[in-house]
Amino acid sequence: MVSAQPHEDYDVTTVSQLVSERAASHGDRLLLLYQDEEYTYGEIDEMANRIAGALAEDGVEKGDTIATFLYNSPEYLALWFGIAKLGAVMVPINVSLKADGLSYMVNDSQAEITVLESETRENYETARDDLDDVTREYLLGEDSDEYRSFDELLFGDPDEFETPEIDVDDPMCIIYTSGTTGLPKGVVLPHYSYINTGSEFVRMTDLDTDDRPFTTLPLFHCNAQQLTVMGSMLEGTSFALERWFSASSYWDQIRKYDATIFNYLGTMISVLNNQEPAPDDADNPAVYGVGAAAPAEIVDEFEERFDVELVEGYGLTETGTVAIFNERGEENRTNEGSIGVPVSYADVTIVDEKDRPVPVGEVGEIVVRPTRPNCFMLGYFEKPDKTVEDWQNLWFHTGDLGYQDENGYFYFVDRKAYSIRRRGENIATQEVEQVINDHPAVDESAVVGVPSELGEEDVKAYAILQPDRSMDSVDVVEQCESRLAYFKVPRYVEFVDSFPKTATERVEKYKLKERGIDGAWDRKEAGYELDR
Repeated sequence: MVSAQPHEDYDVTTVSQLVSERAASHGDRLLLLYQDEEYTYGEIDEMANRIAGALAEDGVEKGDTIATFLYNSPEYLALWFGIAKLGAVMVPINVSLKADGLSYMVNDSQAEITVLESETRENYETARDDLDDVTREYLLGEDSDEYRSFDELLFGDPDEFETPEIDVDDPMCIIYTSGTTGLPKGVVLPHYSYINTGSEFVRMTDLDTDDRPFTTLPLFHCNAQQLTVMGSMLEGTSFALERWFSASSYWDQIRKYDATIFNYLGTMISVLNNQEPAPDDADNPAVYGVGAAAPAEIVDEFEERFDVELVEGYGLTETGTVAIFNERGEENRTNEGSIGVPVSYADVTIVDEKDRPVPVGEVGEIVVRPTRPNCFMLGYFEKPDKTVEDWQNLWFHTGDLGYQDENGYFYFVDRKAYSIRRRGENIATQEVEQVINDHPAVDESAVVGVPSELGEEDVKAYAILQPDRSMDSVDVVEQCESRLAYFKVPRYVEFVDSFPKTATERVEKYKLKERGIDGAWDRKEAGYELDR
């Protein structure tokens, strides 16, 4: 059996402690490169202290939740650390959300404070009237009589707060994930999970102070938080951050930042590989790309073209980002398509529908459990029933199908339920169907994932119309665009007279998936551009 070896322990156990102690030990050392700006450990710590002071003066106490609706920026990083220093809980929300999806997360998390910016304001205001508990709103990037300025936080008094006693199992973040079905669930991640996963990232990449990780992944997801940021800070090196992913400028950014490691989602690899070849493609400082779901059929081509090694893994927000990972190096490339072996803090196995381990090579559900306390989630926020539902027989059930080979390597096969995985985001089909069904012309809808040319899936919507009512495919897209994040809006639409159903009247979605996209209207082909 192959198993990963644990990284040496660090002298910190919480995010707040890490930020303060690294600033004290090497405050003048470079921490963050962002566009044309540079920040030292000490400068980010000072910003965080001012923010913590302002929030404390505003009444924030340990355990309070603060919802953030921001793109990547130095201010976002400092805000996260300021929240951590108070023992408060950050609720980072996907900037693409709007209306019902956004208000649900803010309300479910019981946040009384929201922090947004000029570029997320339009989406925020589609939900603003439906926020139950919010009493204070801070706006970054513009002045407005309707909001308090983010500058109030940046000019707070650091003497206004004292960091309370923060334990390893105190919540740091609530990150919402749609999972496989139903409404999004808030994954409560403790402080120690950040230290633990960060140290594993150091081990996985052999990170040291000569390296510089780079990420365009959002700080509202655990990947950028726990791997890039925490790993870099634990090792005392710098990292580079961009506001968002841009395929056309990606390699120029890596060269500009002299980045040796980058984090990716599988769709990024497809998009980058589809760019026009350039003579200097291989002329870049990157050594490793660390991520998941890179299309196996293009990995060799990508690695040769850009002279970089892609190191694949697997995990969920619930497992502290990573649970399975491949070892680096050519000697570990004999298991093509594998997602790797368990990380040092996880047990992994494959089970059947009755939770019995299956033989080597047989497909079943991937289940995981921690070997150390506080490195996985604490549970789903205010949803103990959902927590119990996913933790059965001492194992966390991922809802993903896979198998293990005779050498102990694991392989991902498919998602167990009909959740759609698009561009690194999980989409609950029930949410999209509800929006479509709310249209007065629709009698019933069904949403499925269909293969995308970029890897993962695109969204296809089937609709049955009410008698004597009419609508076209554009109407379906506009209905969804008005209420959903752009990545949830169907690309394909097909109208049908009926759905295949079971004896209990459940739609047999696998049959709809099998129909593919033949005969469906294609938003992309029609030239319909979504407003992001």
